[in-house]
Amino acid sequence: MCVLGKQLLWLSCLMLVLFPQWTSAGELDEMGYSELMARQPALDGSGETVAMVEAMLSTDPPTYQPNPASTGLTTELFKYYDDDNPYPGVNDGYNSAKYSWHANAVVQAYCDTSTGVVKNPASVEVFEANSFINSVVGNGTAINSSVVNQSFIFTLSEQLPQTTSDAINSVYDNYTLNHDILFVSGVDNNSATPASAESYNGLHVGVLTATSSNQLTVDGRLKPEIISPGDRTSYATPYASGSAALLMQAAKLNHGGEGTSADAQQTVVVKTLLVNGAVKPDGWSRLAGESLARKWGAGMLDVNRSHLQLQGGQQAASVAELITAGSAPVPAPEVGVRVASLVGWNYATLSNDRVLGIRGDSVHHYYFTLPDVASANYQLTSSISWNRLANDTGINNLDFYLYERSSGNVVASSTSSVDNLEHIYQRDLPAGDYVLTVTKLANDRESVSQDYALAYAFEEQPVAPSDFLAEMLSDREISLSWMDVSSNETGYRILRSTSSSSGFTELTTVAADVVSYIDSSASPDTTYYYKLASVIGRAASDDLQANATTMKELDYWRLVNFGDSQPAGNSADEADYDGDGWSNLLEFALGSDPLASSDFPAGNFSLAMEEIDSSEYLTLSISRAALRTGISYQVEVSDNLEDWNSGEAYTVGLEDSETLLKVRLAETLGTVDKRFLRLKVAVD
Repeated sequence: MCVLGKQLLWLSCLMLVLFPQWTSAGELDEMGYSELMARQPALDGSGETVAMVEAMLSTDPPTYQPNPASTGLTTELFKYYDDDNPYPGVNDGYNSAKYSWHANAVVQAYCDTSTGVVKNPASVEVFEANSFINSVVGNGTAINSSVVNQSFIFTLSEQLPQTTSDAINSVYDNYTLNHDILFVSGVDNNSATPASAESYNGLHVGVLTATSSNQLTVDGRLKPEIISPGDRTSYATPYASGSAALLMQAAKLNHGGEGTSADAQQTVVVKTLLVNGAVKPDGWSRLAGESLARKWGAGMLDVNRSHLQLQGGQQAASVAELITAGSAPVPAPEVGVRVASLVGWNYATLSNDRVLGIRGDSVHHYYFTLPDVASANYQLTSSISWNRLANDTGINNLDFYLYERSSGNVVASSTSSVDNLEHIYQRDLPAGDYVLTVTKLANDRESVSQDYALAYAFEEQPVAPSDFLAEMLSDREISLSWMDVSSNETGYRILRSTSSSSGFTELTTVAADVVSYIDSSASPDTTYYYKLASVIGRAASDDLQANATTMKELDYWRLVNFGDSQPAGNSADEADYDGDGWSNLLEFALGSDPLASSDFPAGNFSLAMEEIDSSEYLTLSISRAALRTGISYQVEVSDNLEDWNSGEAYTVGLEDSETLLKVRLAETLGTVDKRFLRLKVAVD
């Protein structure tokens, strides 16, 4: 086992920001946690020791520790290890001098009684990163946890060349094999993919909206495997780590079926379930020949879907066979045993045994029948993964296929020669007979046998609605309507963006059979693009698109008050319908009623004296009902009512809020004879 000395490397946190992003209920909802708790409230991490590795923010003393008091957990649950007290020495208790705000943000998403995924861990082991690499991973020392969160990266430089990075990945992969540990590591917050976010046997996490790794590794592999809620990978990663811990707890409780606990606890099974449970975000796509999206992997973490696949039960292959090396693994049309569940998993071994003295390709076929249902079509999400074996420089090559059984035609495949994860995502599957086939190639192997994990989910794909329309109602409202043509949807998901091609986020999901929605959160004079899909749980139909543009606020104000949105006649900007001396444009700007005569509009003016450094200044405050859009406000100054001026030489802005505009004269009162002030309102 290679030991990496500290002199060979240095570590950095994934992202050090001045104000870390704390977890929120919305992020727990986004990753399926709330849905899981509604079904399985006892999954709280009971009995699970969780571990986290943190890079130092400073070195003397090493600042890497989260504060237990911020988590709601007892201090005694936390164990701290660093070079001063290396593992497995006597626990070094919390030391406030070693506090790290970065670690604190991580732990609050990982294991916190209110905001974390794991709310009741048996213990929390916290390691300083350098110490962990040298005294634990490098030495092969066993720890008590099956899941390790790593919200840091190795920074490659001339002192840490790619060869050293490969060595780091190998050490991590060997440790996973020897101790069955799942390292859940965040990728970088830029496009690169450094160690250990490029190891084979770990799970690597990116984010949806912010910048994170989106490049292939040096040897052409795809990272990350999944994304997680949050805007920095440091704080997204513990959601995935916590989810892995909950699946470990569920496995021990035989949620994967009676007698399956040992297989379900294999970390490669947990990794595969997390990858396969991921939900495809809007815009998810992959390049030809690649099974995962470059930045988003298999999609957004959804621990509830992962648990449902575990709960579907361990399903053995229908047929295991050896075939001539290099031949197509087409399944036989006859079938013995169909897989009992359309959602499930397996942990099995492929072996390139000899056929007439020659090693053959080892093949497992899983036969499925998709019943004819109201929605007519299904979508399949299925993944296999396997570990790189100890001290190997390469991997055993496993390929993955979806066949239509009767014809023997390949419907979809994932056949990377460099990745140890294959992923199939196929929509619009009609009812019928299908076969998932896993093949271990005899002529591209590192060993004769290889364990692998399979997770799969055939899900009803709801029928898309029709006749989707978006219509402008006002300056801040758009009406959406559609026709319900599905009989099995659980709701309708509406996405919105101000771009026709990107940036769509979920606006709302309405209940089944609802056929309209009013978007009351729009802004004036803005074009909104909408996507509508019927959903069954997290499975969605194809999107329909529609768009509409809200009115300008001033146009809508004219329409409401004068019945005409155009600036003409009674509704003209300079008109004074109520004859009070205030033009329509001023009444709009100040929030007063243009139909009721008033000596002074509701948006009132007030003058005051303000003393600054023993000098007096004149201030003008203009109250307004609300900050209007589409117009500009400017205070101008004159000493003769003919020449008007504005800008910093004449006025100093004090406040420009939604309800108040306040300025003061730039000159002191003692230096001027007289000054006149006026408010100028202009249409943008």
